Amino acid sequence: IYTGFISTFHAGVKLQKIREKGDEVIKFMQERKVVVFLIPVQCMQNSVLKLIGIDEEPKDNDAENESILAKNINAKAAHYLQKLYTSFMFRLHDETKVYAKKVLACVASSTWANLVFSHSFREFCIG
Repeated sequence: IYTGFISTFHAGVKLQKIREKGDEVIKFMQERKVVVFLIPVQCMQNSVLKLIGIDEEPKDNDAENESILAKNINAKAAHYLQKLYTSFMFRLHDETKVYAKKVLACVASSTWANLVFSHSFREFCIG
């Protein structure tokens, strides 16, 4: 269910379908308390809402999420990377610079983040 949502997001499936799938994934993860994976999904869902034209206030700023972001470098890197991607898509250059610096700060301390950074760099260059 999680990978299906991510695949449809990057494949460019109809945005309304992606929104429905994202709501389903978020509900699934909240029921099972899988907060570490929930954080990047919520960021993606916010990106989908922006693409549709719905400018909602993100609902991902609760204390548990903030605690995970403070403690888990991988969750923080994924969170910042999605924010970077969204800022880049909407040509928000100042925000893009800020999030790029935050992603690079995470990269310095994690092998996983190095891998994600190399893949994202390739994707930004390609498309």
